[in-house]
Amino acid sequence: MAESGANDWMMNVTGVIGLACFVFIIYAVVYIPQVLDNELFIHLMGMVEGVVIGNIFAFYYGTSSKK
Repeated sequence: MAESGANDWMMNVTGVIGLACFVFIIYAVVYIPQVLDNELFIHLMGMVEGVVIGNIFAFYYGTSSKK
């Protein structure tokens, strides 16, 4: 993609979806106190932080996607 100069739409979609998930998690933790009692939501927070932010964002926005 970098060599051809094409626009990577998947990078933009991933960024928007990941950011929306992160904003929703912050909203839920701050404004909905019952979510901290839900063990499934705690695991979901860890998955979003670990997978989306750590791996996917690192690939798309890290040095490996740029020339």
